[in-house]
Amino acid sequence: MTTPTYDMYRQTFALSLISNRGMDLSGTQQALLDQLQLELSAFIAVNQQTPTPLTPSADFVQQYGDWELIWGPAGTAGTSGSWQVLNNAMYVAYCPAALLPGSTAASPVYVVAIAATNPASAYDWVVEDVYVKDTVAFTGWDPLTTPYTKAKPNATTPLIAMGTAIGVGQLLALTAPATAAGAGQSLQQLLAGLTPDPAATIVFCGHSLAGALAPTLALYLTNQNTLGAFGRALVYPTAGPSPGNAAFATLFGASFKPITGSPATYQAWNQDLCNSLDVVPHAWLEKTLGQIPTLYNNTLLNCPRGILAAVAAAKRASHASGIAYTPIQNVWLTGTTYTGGQLVVPPTTDEQFLLQLVQQHMTAYWSGPNQQPGLILAGDLPQVTVPLLPGVTQIGQAALLAAAEQSLSAVSKKVG
Repeated sequence: MTTPTYDMYRQTFALSLISNRGMDLSGTQQALLDQLQLELSAFIAVNQQTPTPLTPSADFVQQYGDWELIWGPAGTAGTSGSWQVLNNAMYVAYCPAALLPGSTAASPVYVVAIAATNPASAYDWVVEDVYVKDTVAFTGWDPLTTPYTKAKPNATTPLIAMGTAIGVGQLLALTAPATAAGAGQSLQQLLAGLTPDPAATIVFCGHSLAGALAPTLALYLTNQNTLGAFGRALVYPTAGPSPGNAAFATLFGASFKPITGSPATYQAWNQDLCNSLDVVPHAWLEKTLGQIPTLYNNTLLNCPRGILAAVAAAKRASHASGIAYTPIQNVWLTGTTYTGGQLVVPPTTDEQFLLQLVQQHMTAYWSGPNQQPGLILAGDLPQVTVPLLPGVTQIGQAALLAAAEQSLSAVSKKVG
């Protein structure tokens, strides 16, 4: 086994990041999942023979360890404009001998990695990301049978956003396709069938949208006693919005107590790791939503109109829920603005604001300004070239940005 360069926090985040390797692609659901499996094989061991796997990057293995795909990837696809894109995706990786922080001996670790918002997916933006004006009661909730039962506002009842409820329901309903590891099994069926070492750890991780889905899914499975065979269950969400109200945040904190290896750094389990200049973790508490227009040195007078409209709509949706959205326990990491090229501070157009937003919501976590270390990773993941399978096409960056701008406009109308 390789002794990796980076600690388990960074290994987990790297596994989280590669779950998003299918987000700029278009094709049928099966083709996209086969492509995502091929993408994963460029980083971790994949024993499935269809499609023929690649050899994992030696640099990735050296930096982030030897991991094996044991379930998935599974996911759902839908039509978004002229594209057919992945809306949700998830996989499970396993390492038989990983060293967790604070441990002196290696032990088995399982990582459940959930993909973030696909910028090409209008469904992700409008439903799972911003459907917050209605809520679902978390206690007694069954995502597979009654995921959409609206709850009345109540400060003492743990409530989660309807979009989060729908997203978790989608993840629980996934089964691994015939060409994937764990074919035909759901995540719960996989976990129920495992006989892990008593010292084994399971970690749920995800970025952005998945930064809300991962802790909610982990808490649900904990309450269902699905994780009882594991010695420890952890969560490593990054850049996530608030899933629900204060009662939910308290409930989550009771089962997943904060574990901090080093204050105000990425070395923290069971807490949402947030860039201070990232828009997404500012949702959905009305007060922090109000801070978004001035994150990049704008004033309310010169912030681009589309951004002001989107923030106003988001605040209306949050208020309409009747609850005070409250972040789960988190760590705010100090961000730095980006300048140069198309990146302007303060931004004067919606597109300039979105370009800064993308840098702060994504790149800043793994590669800081002027190639400095990111807030979590010490630099970009190893670059690999993966061929596209028949029936899969790549969506260009310009088209993705245009789709994001269209979705921003749609979100403003939908949630407002």
